[in-house]
Amino acid sequence: MSALPVPVVSAENLCVGYKRRGGRSTAILQGISAQLLPGQLTFLLGPNGAGKSTLLRTLVGSQKPLGGRVLLSGENLIALSARERAKRLSVVLTDPVDVGLMTVRTLVGLGRSPHLGWFSAMADDDRQTIEWALRAAGASQLADRQVIELSDGERQRSMIARALAQRPSVLVLDEPTAFLDLTRRVELIALLRKLADETGLAVLLSTHDLDLALRAADQLWLVHADGRFETGGPEDLAVGGSIERTYAASEISFDHAAGNFILARKSHGLPIAISAAEPSLHWVRRAVRRAGFDPVARDADAKWRLAVHDAQQGALVWKLDEAGCSNSGQGLSDLVNALAAIADTEHNNGDPTHDQIHPWYNDVRPAAGQSEPGTRKQLSK
Repeated sequence: MSALPVPVVSAENLCVGYKRRGGRSTAILQGISAQLLPGQLTFLLGPNGAGKSTLLRTLVGSQKPLGGRVLLSGENLIALSARERAKRLSVVLTDPVDVGLMTVRTLVGLGRSPHLGWFSAMADDDRQTIEWALRAAGASQLADRQVIELSDGERQRSMIARALAQRPSVLVLDEPTAFLDLTRRVELIALLRKLADETGLAVLLSTHDLDLALRAADQLWLVHADGRFETGGPEDLAVGGSIERTYAASEISFDHAAGNFILARKSHGLPIAISAAEPSLHWVRRAVRRAGFDPVARDADAKWRLAVHDAQQGALVWKLDEAGCSNSGQGLSDLVNALAAIADTEHNNGDPTHDQIHPWYNDVRPAAGQSEPGTRKQLSK
């Protein structure tokens, strides 16, 4: 049985907050005990104003704890000098740093400052570390560009390279995906995941990207709006309901199957059986739920039966059956509109008998002397 890794950061009964004028203290979070382990990617999650930034500032030594302590490699953080902390711990903040006309390589070189004296020149080892940091952060192609010219995503990679040049054992990032588009956010999380795996760094980042956190994290730190603090694996916290409670609101609900939050939509409880292949099945289920229907596993439990097939040019062709009545169409938008019309009728008029035809079927039935419109068909009983 292998020994457990030694934590690089430990919070022991930590109390964080701020001091008011006159020396009075206001605690935001109390009784926090948590660890950062080598090679693990940890996400700090919670609503705005819950105290995430205050906790991060305390963990990196920017402000003193109101109680308890933070250990960095077994030593009390507040007993270490700023230089000694910087040799072991790197921080990447959200706010852009104004570095003038500095090139990316020069910026990354600043990461070697904790290891150099005031008048020391860089040695070959320092220059090799800078080049390694640029490669590790995926920023080598940016090395000779001025920082002021960079996009938000390029700037963030450059700042991570500077942090890596410190050769730390812990990397802490405050909302690093805040100003990035979806693609750049995914790329950045993938980079941090790779760094943790390949370098043994303990990585802690605060974020509001819950979906990415659930997919990439080894551990989650959850800060609730009422000041409660929880840690654990993402799956454990999801199954136990902690994630749902952290972001509880009347307008959203947690979808355990998808692992993310969805808009709370009223379901009409209309059972529908779906026949479709992945990956289309996932999106078909989302579409029918949006229309107020509930997918069921067995045809025997369903009043409606939906068959969906892939067609050319990526479109989906569907056919909907109910008690001998059948209709078909193309595209999930049309399907949602059709199902929504049925749901409205069910909701307003109760459960119609099988001898009644939904207005949706009437809408697509051709008038006398007219051909059937589009790809939809009305089949009589």
